[in-house]
Order: sequence, then structure tokens, then C-alpha cells
Amino acid sequence: MKYNKIIGVIFSIFSIVYSTNFIVNSKLTYNLESYFDFEYLMSFSPVVISIILLIAGIRLFVNPAKANLALALLVIL
Repeated sequence: MKYNKIIGVIFSIFSIVYSTNFIVNSKLTYNLESYFDFEYLMSFSPVVISIILLIAGIRLFVNPAKANLALALLVIL
């Protein structure tokens, strides 16, 4: 039970660092045509991964019985 809270804190810290690194290094375009480009949309996948890790970390810290640790570990890999 204590390990779940430690892993939850680690996931949360990792997701915050990962998302801030993405925000600092991202290039946003204001071209409407580029919004529908597949490569441009896939460049935002780190944000999705960091949100999933943040949710998994919070769930592990608050209620470890309902958290899916295997799914959160799969996201990292």
C-alpha cells in the first residue's frame, strides 16, 4: 500500500516534468491548414501521455484499489 503512494507521487512528478518540457520546446503554428496535418497532431502526443500519467499517479495516491498500475506502466513504455 505504501509503495502505491510512492509510485503515484513519482508518476505525478514525471508527468509534470514531461509536460513542462513539452510546453517549453513546442512550436505552435497559427496556420489553419496545419491543424489538420497528421504530423502536427501527433506532435501533441506527449501531452496526452503526461495527462494519462498524471491521472494514474493521482489515482494511485488517493485510491490505490481502483487504479490500474499495469495500464500506467504500459503508457511509459
